[in-house]
Amino acid sequence: MHFRFIAASSLLVSYLMVGGIPNLGQVRPSEMHGPDMQEKRLLVNLVRVINTAQMRYRDKDGRSFAEWNALIASQGFKEAIDQFSRSSPGLKDLNLGTPTEIASGWRLRLTVSQDKKSYSIALTSKSDKGCSYAVVSDDEGLIREARIIGCSESSKTGTLPASASQ
Repeated sequence: MHFRFIAASSLLVSYLMVGGIPNLGQVRPSEMHGPDMQEKRLLVNLVRVINTAQMRYRDKDGRSFAEWNALIASQGFKEAIDQFSRSSPGLKDLNLGTPTEIASGWRLRLTVSQDKKSYSIALTSKSDKGCSYAVVSDDEGLIREARIIGCSESSKTGTLPASASQ
């Protein structure tokens, strides 16, 4: 029995190594929807800035999170921009005064709960109509990438499969 498992495992590994699953992990840039790697780094770092600034604001302001205008005026936000702009210098060029067009083709939505004890962030592509790529986070500080259900990163058309739209 143990021999059969080892033999089957060896066959599976050999199959995968010689290309048994075509194009796995080989996404061509022309087939990608959403940002390129440099833009993705900037977007993720912007969300990191917001998360970091929100935690600093909450710790300083007595356990509440800030709305956008108060957040970007805070010392914690300025410090977070300085911290993360070392790896993403473009953070200092963002249009912070207009979150609906914070960067070319990107809309930021920061939603703070009524009691100011929680928040959520959605940084959404305005140009990726097919997959609607987004970077999202909340007061837990976890950053996620999101797309419309049924739209893979390597999707050529960016349209939903027929079964997903029914």
